[in-house]
Amino acid sequence: MVLALEVIDSNMIAASTLQAIRDLCSEAYREDFSHAFELLGPGVHVIGRLDEEIVSHGSSRLADAGAFTPLTSKPSRPDRRFSDAASAPA
Repeated sequence: MVLALEVIDSNMIAASTLQAIRDLCSEAYREDFSHAFELLGPGVHVIGRLDEEIVSHGSSRLADAGAFTPLTSKPSRPDRRFSDAASAPA
């Protein structure tokens, strides 16, 4: 298993990746995220992939003053969570 992190601007995320993030958030929070991210402004996303599958996501939004908000929305698939970095597969 290989865990990879990708940092990407919200404007550069492919539609299929965005849908996978919505699916992940819906599963993690047990809420409908099908319309999530439509009204949010520019931001940066951190996408965690385990063997190419999206298993974790976080985002930070650009605030009005030009500073980024803290990283938010950090769901991960329950069957793919690690207790700490030391337990993550290499």
